[in-house]
Amino acid sequence: PQPATGEVGEVASLPGTDVVDDAGNMWAFHSDRQPDPTYSLGYKRPDGSWVDVAAPNEGGASYVHRIRAFGQSNALMADASGRVWRFDGSSWEDLGIGGASNARQGIAGLDIDLKTGTVWASGDGGAARRDPKTGAWQRYRITNCSQGDNFVLDLSLTPSGELWTTANIGTGVGGFQHFNGINWRGFNQFNYDLPGSGPFPFPSDSTQAITYRRSNGHVAIAMP
Repeated sequence: PQPATGEVGEVASLPGTDVVDDAGNMWAFHSDRQPDPTYSLGYKRPDGSWVDVAAPNEGGASYVHRIRAFGQSNALMADASGRVWRFDGSSWEDLGIGGASNARQGIAGLDIDLKTGTVWASGDGGAARRDPKTGAWQRYRITNCSQGDNFVLDLSLTPSGELWTTANIGTGVGGFQHFNGINWRGFNQFNYDLPGSGPFPFPSDSTQAITYRRSNGHVAIAMP
């Protein structure tokens, strides 16, 4: 969190880009005292009131690395060690290690398939999928699919559970990927002779953010 300079309750920072849930609650760090502010994690209701949520394991603000909000007061959270947690509106559930700890980035992307409970996490080293039945995480990388193995900065699930991810496979080589639950398809300048690879339609080498638009079924991509 960055130092707050205004009134108590001022938003100090946002723990990600998908911090507003379906009910309009916005997760953020906010100042809880002046003139020497400390910071609390919580969500701000549409009426402007705050609900403070203590981080699991008595972790402070620095413990919370990334949050993805969904539903009504529900959220996924990645902590500083690469562990993923699920908040059900009242308590946290430990979902295990979804990505390696990295001082520069850590887990960058989170999403959940609400129909199956499948959770995805991504960051340096690729993306990983958590099986809701076994609790086991499986990592995907370019050696066993056409998904980039480095710098998967963002991901987005469709209502049917298909996955779109960003990637930077190497210097000058990036793109984005699609996973239909069985096969991966990579879109980049160089397909490495991987089956199912598609063209990369942009004059840049990598992507930074991606989202599936439920309103029209399109995929929106942002470049660095």
